Amino acid sequence: AGGIDGGGSSFQKRRAGGHHLCDFYTPVGSLCEHHILPFFGKVYISLSSKEGEVPVSHAELQGVVWKCSRQLQLQERLATQVAD
Repeated sequence: AGGIDGGGSSFQKRRAGGHHLCDFYTPVGSLCEHHILPFFGKVYISLSSKEGEVPVSHAELQGVVWKCSRQLQLQERLATQVAD
């Protein structure tokens, strides 16, 4: 899957100690709300879900990142919004 800047994303699942672990990164781009200039980077997310919990899908994570990056943005606020 391509990101906003045309780069690819990565998704890896593994199990450890009864937990499902998910590592994910994807390119992201947005516009700085102060300068109205584009900025680009990568979002890295690592999730842990317990046995019996429904893990979040790769597509859902990409959707959250995409939705948060569609507005004028500050890099620090983008990280907080995706985490929430």
